[in-house]
Amino acid sequence: MRTALKAFTVALLLSTGSCISSVAPDPGTRTIVAVAGRVLRTNGTGVGGPLVAIQLLSAASGGTAQVIGSSSVIGADDGRFLFVFLINGFEPQTGSANIVVTAPIASGLSGKEVSGVPVKLILGQVATDTSYVEITLAAR
Repeated sequence: MRTALKAFTVALLLSTGSCISSVAPDPGTRTIVAVAGRVLRTNGTGVGGPLVAIQLLSAASGGTAQVIGSSSVIGADDGRFLFVFLINGFEPQTGSANIVVTAPIASGLSGKEVSGVPVKLILGQVATDTSYVEITLAAR
């Protein structure tokens, strides 16, 4: 029964193959980006539980950068955060990241946006170069 189902699935895929066009990403261009950081108060202590959102952009070409990915995370109790992106189809390059930090409710702090943080897209699946950023939030 299972063999018949597999054969049917293969036949179906082959028969509809001319209608479906898909180009698989080149595994030779698998890259990784890592961005770590910490959200701090003006006195240097960590801000516990900030919402950190990131938008990763490719290197600009012709004055335009392509959005590679985005994500968000709640920072640790000491304000530390980490983002790791595994990306297919992008050559190694220096891109940038836009980071938006929303202060925890009732913290008395203002949020902050940081644009243009340089990030390296490195060939492979191990982050050998991590961008690090410290973001200081001021009182409201």
